[in-house]
Amino acid sequence: MKVTGTEKTTSIRRLAALAALFLIGCVRPGEAGTLSQVLDNRDTFQAAREVARHAQKSETEEDTRFKLIPHLDEDQIRDPMRRCCLRAGILDSYLKIFNLLNDWRDYPRMSQLYADLERLSLDLKKAQCKVPLDQREDHAKQFDDKLKQMTREHGLNKALSEVDLLFMDLQDHCLPQTSP
Repeated sequence: MKVTGTEKTTSIRRLAALAALFLIGCVRPGEAGTLSQVLDNRDTFQAAREVARHAQKSETEEDTRFKLIPHLDEDQIRDPMRRCCLRAGILDSYLKIFNLLNDWRDYPRMSQLYADLERLSLDLKKAQCKVPLDQREDHAKQFDDKLKQMTREHGLNKALSEVDLLFMDLQDHCLPQTSP
């Protein structure tokens, strides 16, 4: 079986992401961990913020006028787990976007962010948050459709410029709510 350059690059990125997880202590051998470990991690939020800021430097004025991530109407969707799962569909799209990038070296802390978001996606799936591609909610489909309307480079950059917003949304909708 012949391995293509893209498959090799993806494998290397996944290996780097796994190594980053071990190095930052998010994953320990034999420990499943919890969903909130990634969402409560300030370092993950900082990595998302740095990647977004780096991408925002390349945005045009037109880019700043719209958002790829669709609005989530909490009045219509009252179930917190459903809101979380809607955002999880977008998270899965982001993981695919990261794999489309030609060079992660252009983005600070991308390996760590990818590893953390991949871990979060797995945790959400374990928490029964499964959004199959063929039955995706309109919410995630809106994101994908907006992205497809843009040129590849332009769309990738716009998505990365909003990765911190996605992370904050996931924190808002997926972390257990604590009573005051």
